[in-house]
Amino acid sequence: MTIAEQQPFMRVRGLTKKFGGTIVLRDVDLDIWAGEVVGIAGHNGAGKSTLIKVLTGAIQPDKGEILLDGHSVKIRNRAQSEHLGFGVVDQQERLLPNLSVVENVWLGHPYPRKVYRAIDWSAMEQQILARAMELGISFPLRARGGDLLPMDQRLVEITRALLRKRRLVIFDEATSALEAQEVERFHAVLRLLKDQGVAIVLISHQLDELLKISDRLVVMREGSVVADDRVTAYDKPRLFDLVAGISWDQAMAGLQPGGRDHPSEGDVHLEIDGLTGSVLREVSFQVRQGEILGLAGLEGSGKEEVLAVLSGLERACGGTLRMDGHERPFARDVREAKRMGLALLPRDRKVAGLFGRQGLCFNMTASHLWKHRLKSWLPLVNHGSQQFYTKNTVNRLQIYGAGSDQPVDNLSGGNQQKVMFGRVIGLGPRVLLLDEPTEGIDVSARAEVFRVVRELAEQGTSVVYSANDAEELSLICTRVLVFHGGRVVAELRGGEINDARILRLTYEEQGPREYSA
Repeated sequence: MTIAEQQPFMRVRGLTKKFGGTIVLRDVDLDIWAGEVVGIAGHNGAGKSTLIKVLTGAIQPDKGEILLDGHSVKIRNRAQSEHLGFGVVDQQERLLPNLSVVENVWLGHPYPRKVYRAIDWSAMEQQILARAMELGISFPLRARGGDLLPMDQRLVEITRALLRKRRLVIFDEATSALEAQEVERFHAVLRLLKDQGVAIVLISHQLDELLKISDRLVVMREGSVVADDRVTAYDKPRLFDLVAGISWDQAMAGLQPGGRDHPSEGDVHLEIDGLTGSVLREVSFQVRQGEILGLAGLEGSGKEEVLAVLSGLERACGGTLRMDGHERPFARDVREAKRMGLALLPRDRKVAGLFGRQGLCFNMTASHLWKHRLKSWLPLVNHGSQQFYTKNTVNRLQIYGAGSDQPVDNLSGGNQQKVMFGRVIGLGPRVLLLDEPTEGIDVSARAEVFRVVRELAEQGTSVVYSANDAEELSLICTRVLVFHGGRVVAELRGGEINDARILRLTYEEQGPREYSA
């Protein structure tokens, strides 16, 4: 029997949810069949995250019902949703770094016991291995969660969500931190779950991924479902139009690969010579005023360590740093890096950035409260100055549905990232360090971020832009350094920059090349 001939085991009817005066879900209807992959696309703030929170019991709807096998159910919490056979792999769910893989997988589940109530670690390992084999995946069991590669961390999270048999599994931006070959491994897991009759809901901002892996695509905009059809009814332009409400040409106007010349006449803001670290080997480069320097490479290639050292998160083992021609020691911590004019927008906004229960205004100004004092010599906050900066930045970055005192946990993932962006801009850095700045942001919001980055560069800020997405680097950067094995193996500038060339150089093992900054 085909999916079309079956009855959906889950029906969502008329779900509506308000936060204050803002309607975030508006009469949402959704059917889910066993053994299908349902892709959900939508702009940040479209209602995707709120829908998932309702399905998992994190919040309660104001109106509407959920029918499971024809019976109305109330899902009051995460435990009840799991009892109903629902599993979730959240966008921001992370392993506890100091616990073992076994302990991380077993979080939330009762431990098996031996005599005298001792924990049966052997039984736990055997159950995890058996479930992982059923899913066609493997990872080191005895390692600590924080020591795993990103793909292995994601596989552990999947195993944790699927340790018990599930009818429905929801993946929220599950591939956002993965490399291209790792995404293929993840998709293989989805196909296996589908073959086992598990229903899958996949939320992603990657339109190509949704078109590739989904059986059916649901598009949400402003809290409503605006399209629900078989994946064959879509192509990328139509899907983008439905998601963003504008055409791709409108959203990306003026952003063409390799379309901006390298500002060779600008003053050198930052010069690195012979930087050596745990991965990096004798890396040298310059960043000029108004330049957007891209860092490309696979995970572990060294590009991540460049940002970590410059921002004060990690110590350099060797090398020299010059700011505006003056030699300086590498920053010992993040505060010292900021004083030097180096500011980082971190990749993981939940762990390294946001104060989730605090309001938008607090989060937007937390790193530069000294700019919002009543008097320069008086350590009291000028709330009017805070509100003024927040209001202007909210308008500038187009952060939707947010009051200045609204907890940022209530915002969509993309809007949370924009809050982080607004905070780091407020520091007024000479060199802005961006680590995956569009991760978890939809396609139209990405264009907004691009414009802000270019605006900052045109105002004289130097930007170091690290991203795994080769197309993203080709659209925004004036120059791209490609890392491999801790070294810079290629430099691309101007018209040389395109995503195909970046990808080829990223995956080719080669020796370092001579280049000029």
